[in-house]
Amino acid sequence: MPQKIAKIRKLSLDFVRDVYRDNAKIFLLPSKIAMQSLGFWPDNESILARTVTWFIFINVVLAEIFNIAYTLVHIKELIVAVIGALTVITNFETIVRLQIILLNKGVINKILIKVWKEFWPVKVLLSRKCDQIMTKSKILLSLVLIFTMAAIFSNTKMSLKPLLQHKLLFKSSFPFNSDALFIYEIIYTWQYFVDWFVMSMACAFDFFFISLMSVCITQYIVLQDVIRAVFSRESKRHRKIIFGEKGINMTDKEMLFECLKQHKLLIKICNDLENSISTAILLQFVVSVGANCIAFLILNIDSSLSMEVFPYCGAHLLQLFYFCYVGQNLTHESGNLSTAIYDSDWHLCYDLQLRKSLVLMIQRSQHDQCITAVGLIGLNLESFIKLIRLSFSIYTVLDSFLVADDK
Repeated sequence: MPQKIAKIRKLSLDFVRDVYRDNAKIFLLPSKIAMQSLGFWPDNESILARTVTWFIFINVVLAEIFNIAYTLVHIKELIVAVIGALTVITNFETIVRLQIILLNKGVINKILIKVWKEFWPVKVLLSRKCDQIMTKSKILLSLVLIFTMAAIFSNTKMSLKPLLQHKLLFKSSFPFNSDALFIYEIIYTWQYFVDWFVMSMACAFDFFFISLMSVCITQYIVLQDVIRAVFSRESKRHRKIIFGEKGINMTDKEMLFECLKQHKLLIKICNDLENSISTAILLQFVVSVGANCIAFLILNIDSSLSMEVFPYCGAHLLQLFYFCYVGQNLTHESGNLSTAIYDSDWHLCYDLQLRKSLVLMIQRSQHDQCITAVGLIGLNLESFIKLIRLSFSIYTVLDSFLVADDK
């Protein structure tokens, strides 16, 4: 169940300015621009904003209903039904994403506020290490950008071809004659906007999720660096950067307490994020497996459709990979925190209470932070390999049934 937040806070120009100044948080800005342009950035609860978002959601659901109807009507025509199922899968994926944003807007808004106000600046790290982290983040977000560019190219081709052939954009069945005068033009225009919205929303959601996860990963690395140096002279520099003049006179015990609070904050944010999007992750796994199976079946039945199928299959594989890759990184860096605590000069600290606190922090950080699909399967590279194998296994079974039917 989504958590209820009393009030959604506006992420104003101050948010943009502060995020822009941080080399890690800056990756949130492209997703903010994309989602705000689509009307789904979680900082507006006005009646007009809610009306528009729910109106869009209902239109996508209606388009999905007509797509499902077409697939069911042509269920006996295998190749036609399978191609129709591709559209059903893609639209359903976006519907779940929209539902997550609409029902968890308050939770997501609260996470963004905490990231903005309470995450420590990345400039705590030495410039060389900071550059390495930023390079990894850029590579990860470049994968999402490649997916977006491929989706735009593929969608442009897909949306223009039906118009030239006087066909509808989506394979849909309507309870009226869709080829009648002016009706076709109206439906095509409606489907055109729904199609581009579905594509844009899928890319914007992925960009937002990946960038938010990247910021959390970077914060774990910052926390490792700070806690590793908590008993050294380097910690004085960290305290001044993070807390300003107040940090100059901060004791080791106070700094360690702040590290503990920051760790709790990270755990809370990651858990809230998982609770909000775990359904989307499960769907992503199911969709990726289904898309690959369907793509393989289509190629087996009609190899002439390879130009349409390969981009679709490749896009879902790439999408699955960057989800699993960012989840793997989060688990890895959260697990490294216990090593960072042990690497600190704790042996030079003779405060018994402080040592007990360190032991408790080590025990807590040994439980790796893992984003899961409703607790069933973890978001990591091992899951990526397993899902690819599962796709091929299911395809092999389906293909054997097709061969048996032909005989």
